[in-house]
Amino acid sequence: MTGFSKVELSLADVLGEDYVNAVCEARAALSGESVSELRVLARQKVEFLPQSFLKRQEELLVSVDKKVCAGLPNPGVGAGSDGFQKARHTERAPLSGFGWFRVGEAGRLHFITKSEHYHTPLGHAFHRTWSSPAGLATPADSPSCAPACCAASPSQLQW
Repeated sequence: MTGFSKVELSLADVLGEDYVNAVCEARAALSGESVSELRVLARQKVEFLPQSFLKRQEELLVSVDKKVCAGLPNPGVGAGSDGFQKARHTERAPLSGFGWFRVGEAGRLHFITKSEHYHTPLGHAFHRTWSSPAGLATPADSPSCAPACCAASPSQLQW
């Protein structure tokens, strides 16, 4: 396993106190959660690249280009032109991703290469905040490429 320097930061460390306080107040106003609990959450340091994550990445390498799940049984065709229909390859379209891997609609595991996405150096789901109801998120968040500027409790970040 490659050695990496351990990096642990909180949302407040990354974005600053003023922004985090504003995000916590906005989240509390929308969700009804306690603003003080959200502020505590935003100040909890999380490990950016846990050893368990790296171990799973190594384990997945042997499954690249193999079918790892059933996949999408009936992908939508849409109303594209004949030329578009012939050129499209939805079997590779991502159903899910984890680190440097994604599973396509056909259920095969693919390795992310080159600049498939702008966040390739970080990989897919490089932390789990976006899937956590207790996580804090900024407007730029999305399930496929949640940015490092989110925080969740350490127990929510177990891989």
